[in-house]
Amino acid sequence: ITVTGTSDFMVSTDGTNFATSVVVPQSGGSASATITVKFGPAAVQTYSGTISNASTGATTQNVACSGEGVQWFFPPTNLVGS
Repeated sequence: ITVTGTSDFMVSTDGTNFATSVVVPQSGGSASATITVKFGPAAVQTYSGTISNASTGATTQNVACSGEGVQWFFPPTNLVGS
C-alpha cells in the first residue's frame, strides 16, 4: 500500500522520518500500520490537501486534511540596559 501526502502534509510510518510518500508492506494480502501526518505550513494561510492510500487491485481511499498556518511568536531576548 502506498500512502501519499503532499509537501504540506507529510506522512510517516514511524513518527520520525517523514516524506511525501511511504510504503506499507503487505503480507498475505493484509497490511497494518499507524500513519502519522505532519503539517508543515510555509505561510500564514489556510491549507487543505488529500492523503491517498492506494494499492494494486484495491480502490484508492482518500483522507482530507486541513490546517491553518499561524504567525510564530518569538519573545524578545533578555536585553541588558547600558
